[in-house]
Amino acid sequence: GNFIRDADWYRLLRSKLAGKYNAAYFARTAEVLPMFKAWTSGQALKFIHAREKDGVVFPAFALQWSNEGGMLYNTLFLSSAPVGQDEQPHLLWQTKLDAKVSMKPVPVTNHSTGEQELFVQDEQHAVYLINDIGRILWKLPVDGPINSEVYQVDLYKNGKLQYLFSTASRMYLLDRNGRAVENFPLAFPASCEKGITVYDYDNSRDYRIFAPCRDRKVYLYGLNGKEVEGWKPGKADKQIVSRVRHFRIEGKDYLVFADQYRLYILDRRGKERVRVSTVFDLKGHTDIYAGRKGGQTRLIFGGSGGKVYLVRLNGEAESFSVPGLSGDYRMNVADVDRDGVEECVFTDGNRLLITDMEGKTVSDQKIDAGSLDYPYVYRFSAADVRIGLM
Repeated sequence: GNFIRDADWYRLLRSKLAGKYNAAYFARTAEVLPMFKAWTSGQALKFIHAREKDGVVFPAFALQWSNEGGMLYNTLFLSSAPVGQDEQPHLLWQTKLDAKVSMKPVPVTNHSTGEQELFVQDEQHAVYLINDIGRILWKLPVDGPINSEVYQVDLYKNGKLQYLFSTASRMYLLDRNGRAVENFPLAFPASCEKGITVYDYDNSRDYRIFAPCRDRKVYLYGLNGKEVEGWKPGKADKQIVSRVRHFRIEGKDYLVFADQYRLYILDRRGKERVRVSTVFDLKGHTDIYAGRKGGQTRLIFGGSGGKVYLVRLNGEAESFSVPGLSGDYRMNVADVDRDGVEECVFTDGNRLLITDMEGKTVSDQKIDAGSLDYPYVYRFSAADVRIGLM
């Protein structure tokens, strides 16, 4: 359903060219230059490199060939539309699912070809694997909405990757063809509303899967679907409000999660590594981050009433308040100004707010939107960091 005739840049070129021709070539310069570089060598490649900067002045071009009698006519048209003008995103492909998309599509790797594909779920709880030209490779119904990341793991340690994720009631492990691996799907002992997290401590493909459940226990599984022996954490005092996070800091492993009032910092066996005595007031869904303040690592998370907590690895806690935040704000922690120190990034309604670790405002602006979702931070290069909003 994607036709060149519908593209604005094509219609601009087409209006300038002859209506009758035998063959034609239309292109957007920025999109074909990488292809031309890959196809050419020697003098032709040098020609492209020497004129590449000048060529961006012409964002699109067209070639036409037509014959009349014994003559062959060649036409070259270079579009000089203003560089940097607002354009609609260039549509590569589109695929219609059985229902509306219900999650952010996840890029995954085809272990056979190395190509990128997309894993996605719809509102009827079916999951799809879509290849890099938009073809649905398979579809599979699951029992509810995915509440975790979609992890690619190597169960057999042979380079072949599987897809691991959870819903509130089950954990799924699917192979390349969408078939459930033995022992999966696995039913949780109690509802796992926050979703699983998966860590490979030493990059040895000995994965550890953490499932914080409604019975106030954190369960630890291996990829065989069985609970890991030797994991014996205590029961949380209240309902767990975060996923389990793993941080390796100065050679030590810290497994961190929170209930409504407490932060738990454990070692690999589930024993308390750091005792945090401060009482917090946390939201029903809390994300925990690691960042630095004053040269020291802190565990950073947001609470009710716009309060942000920073906990040292000795258990000491401090906080600052962000005025004007509602109870529905979302928070991320990342180095957005590229100075080597993290900032707190908030979305709240149509407000995008950035503060430093003292609570001082770095940026505060309103976006032309009814409501903003989680503020993703993307690092395209050392000098190019951007915030993605939906």
